[in-house]
Amino acid sequence: MGTGLYLKRADRARYFLGEQGAGTYLNGNEFKLWFSAGDIPAGSLLKSVTGNIRLDTDPSGAWCSDLALAFHQGASPILQVGGYDVLPGVVTYVDWGEGYEGAGTVINKSFIWVTNFPDDIDLSAMTIRLWNGWIDDTVASWSGTLDFTWVPTP
Repeated sequence: MGTGLYLKRADRARYFLGEQGAGTYLNGNEFKLWFSAGDIPAGSLLKSVTGNIRLDTDPSGAWCSDLALAFHQGASPILQVGGYDVLPGVVTYVDWGEGYEGAGTVINKSFIWVTNFPDDIDLSAMTIRLWNGWIDDTVASWSGTLDFTWVPTP
């Protein structure tokens, strides 16, 4: 499977960042589109977010935890998971809680609704992007996977 490919099933999505040493490169403050609003069925409530990621390169001082998922409804940031910098106006920010070092550092972490973020985030209305949440002129690459799951509303 190549870098940047993703799987989408009835209740989950996985972004494959790439194999170790051949991962996804992002410049500082660069966003990479994963899903546009409407790509996920209406009434799909975010249930969990999981990161199994490794920072492969950090020539400008990036950390593993700089990689973030950003969930926007229109222009408004609703949820941010990870990233050093916090999006202005974000409603809920969840820190990885680990990965605060350079190349070779890993994150293996999961977050669930109610405990870590609200239980009413309807993914059908969200634009979901990967983001290098270190806004300095840093380029870095990450390998591994990012996953999220959802449940349909009754």
